[in-house]
Amino acid sequence: MEATAAFTATKAHCWNNACSCRTSCPKLANSNVKMGELHTKQVRGKPGKQVSPKADQVALGTYPCMGMVEYLTDFVPVVEFKHIGCHMFGCVSVREKISPTSLFHGFKLYLPRLLECRLIIIAVGLAADGTHVMVHAKFVKQAPQSRCTHLYSKLLMRRTHCVQLT
Repeated sequence: MEATAAFTATKAHCWNNACSCRTSCPKLANSNVKMGELHTKQVRGKPGKQVSPKADQVALGTYPCMGMVEYLTDFVPVVEFKHIGCHMFGCVSVREKISPTSLFHGFKLYLPRLLECRLIIIAVGLAADGTHVMVHAKFVKQAPQSRCTHLYSKLLMRRTHCVQLT
């Protein structure tokens, strides 16, 4: 364990421009170097130092009246697969009526603003077989902007994870 730590610290010594030789460093050649003889660099904070919770969140610049609006969705006839529902909310006709920015999460629809009506009914035609499906979206609740930062961060992490999988 100590030899591995010494080798890692020595390797860091050479690659941090503390040593000009890089390939044939005398410290790399001597594996019996003690930890106190190496140039070390502190990379962690002091014990007891707290990390700001805003470090992993996305700061949003939105209007004060905006927030995250949640709608429950229902399909008539019933749609079995989530990706078909996602495809329906991606259609141009639906995006014109609700919002160009939306997130569909199985049976919940999240929008950045409140729509005119609390119940929206949109007819969408499926491209696969040509049948028409009625999409019902019912208003549930609206979260203020101060509570949306965490939700936007979670949604961003989910989208980033999906992109990494593809």
